[in-house]
Amino acid sequence: SALGAEARYQLAYAYGLNGDFANAEKFAIESIENSGSYEYWITKSYLLLGDVAIAQKDFFNAKATFKSIIENCSIPELREEAIEKLKSAEQFEKGGKNG
Repeated sequence: SALGAEARYQLAYAYGLNGDFANAEKFAIESIENSGSYEYWITKSYLLLGDVAIAQKDFFNAKATFKSIIENCSIPELREEAIEKLKSAEQFEKGGKNG
């Protein structure tokens, strides 16, 4: 159900907020695998995975995740969120390279 899909995402999100990136990643992947046709929650979970990648300074995977969302998501507001997060990932990466 939609509530189950949202609950799985919210659990992953809560772990991410608390800095528990291993569990945030684990539960985001579980959300993606078990949310069926709920594109909104699947995409939110992918956005979270991109955020986790940035937090772990894995800019390659963060950018790839956001680019995939931009190319494949049919929900305009989530596509826009991915565009903004891609810009942030690129800025973080440049900042990391410069100092």
